[in-house]
Amino acid sequence: MSDNQKKYYESVINTLERVYLTQQNTIAKAAEIFAQCVRQKGVIYGFGSGHSFAAAVELAGRAGGLVNTRAIEQFYGHMGWLDSVAGTGDVFANLIDIRPNDCFVMVSNSGTKPLHIELAKNIKDKGNDLIVISSGISSVDPVDANLAGINGVADVVIDNHSPKGDCTINIDNGKIMTGPVSSMTNAYIVNSIVIKCIDILLLDGIEPPVMRSINQPGGKEYNQRLLTEYRERIFTI
Repeated sequence: MSDNQKKYYESVINTLERVYLTQQNTIAKAAEIFAQCVRQKGVIYGFGSGHSFAAAVELAGRAGGLVNTRAIEQFYGHMGWLDSVAGTGDVFANLIDIRPNDCFVMVSNSGTKPLHIELAKNIKDKGNDLIVISSGISSVDPVDANLAGINGVADVVIDNHSPKGDCTINIDNGKIMTGPVSSMTNAYIVNSIVIKCIDILLLDGIEPPVMRSINQPGGKEYNQRLLTEYRERIFTI
């Protein structure tokens, strides 16, 4: 193992530790929103453009996760470049089947791209709860000075503590920056929200609709039963 690999390991552990020590209150607030969404049979949407989409996938449709989840995938990959185009969020918001009991998790290190800001405002204008996962150090200076960042309209803001540019390892005197950490901290945050939500639901006497691994005996059949109630919502835009 090289010195830079060791530094990266330390960076990941240290960043996760900062999230663990500082974000428990915001994670608990987000979990209350999730629990209310489950109680009211709403859908939890996960959204992130570019590589932030990884956190939306971590939230939705996986073993150990809630069944009433949907990852919005339209801005992953090359389509992620559209996040800087003004007006895209306003148009896209009208294509999503947003209902009163739904809530949203929006993931963006900067929180300043027009797509995210416009979509966030549309979500709040409709009265839905919005949870934002972003980097506290990066969430400044919107691309369009006339727009406020998504943190300003969110119900809950969770800091993933990733540095500017996301990378933690400096190689060749800064010519190369690598070792990103946000994917790890975002995954921890998302799953921590789900676990706390499960705790809340159990205290309320509600059976949490948690999916099982299809690689385990009976998992596929169990998930199919859970999906019956939400199939129409989570398999359409």
